[in-house]
Amino acid sequence: TDDEQPLCEDNIVTTNDEQRTGENNIVTTDDEQPSRLDDMTSSNAYQEICSPSIDIETTLRLMSDHPSIAPLQTKACHLLKTFSLTASGKKTILTNGGVPLIQSALGSSSQPPSVAFSALCSLTSHDGANKELIGCTRLIEAVLSCMTTHSNDEGIQEEGCNTLFNLTFCPSHWVRLKQPPLHALTNTVLQNASRRFPEKCRNMCLIVSGKLHHHTENDLVEMIQCQDADAKDVLWLMKSYPSFPAVQNMALVKLNILSKMPDGASTGTDTDSFVVAVVDAMRRNKDLPQVQALGCATLSNLCRMAEEEG
Repeated sequence: TDDEQPLCEDNIVTTNDEQRTGENNIVTTDDEQPSRLDDMTSSNAYQEICSPSIDIETTLRLMSDHPSIAPLQTKACHLLKTFSLTASGKKTILTNGGVPLIQSALGSSSQPPSVAFSALCSLTSHDGANKELIGCTRLIEAVLSCMTTHSNDEGIQEEGCNTLFNLTFCPSHWVRLKQPPLHALTNTVLQNASRRFPEKCRNMCLIVSGKLHHHTENDLVEMIQCQDADAKDVLWLMKSYPSFPAVQNMALVKLNILSKMPDGASTGTDTDSFVVAVVDAMRRNKDLPQVQALGCATLSNLCRMAEEEG
């Protein structure tokens, strides 16, 4: 029908009234068969993942044990997308290392575009509060690389835009998306998707671009408070938004906490940059007693750590 159009060869179907945040259903069939399975182990693994009684834990185990079997990875990503449609399914996937496995499938150069598409669908289903748990290293790079490699694939571009939209709700990813060189690369990828597939991608590209360029002071404070925001993220926000007192204050609160933790001050940055940022914040906010107190406490912690390290 006009409302159902296959986006790729792997029976992934969306409808016009589906949410752009990736909450679309995945339709798979029991007769999906790999084009070629090289040995009995591969064949058995694929048959196992096609079982009607397959669960999340088994799906993740098979993905981990057989990363090179493209048909299995495709089927697994389809299943994870379906499992992700419930809150309990999302939680199980996240707590059992599902996102790194999806990321691995997404970044594999040996897999066909269908696997990348399925992986993107799975990623976009992780919405709401769960976004804070999508803290995988180099996840943004994997998404952008996939979209760049498959720039002519409408389905991948659409789901890639949805994925980037979801990642803008995760404070640490939002901060990284705004920093060079990822910011420039993200803009290039979004412009390509919007230009080539305006009907499917233009609106979401505009939304993502808007989120990367517009924000409130409260948004920035929430990003600093995020558990996975490290010293590098906090220092960048302090430097980028010096005129926001609440941002400077909360940044110093976070830096003070990090300065008390082993290696907390050096996470993602060097100690000199840490000290310079604190001093600059104190200079810019001379009339704010709380900023001065937090700054002094943080510098004291850093000095003590330096003495202990010799």
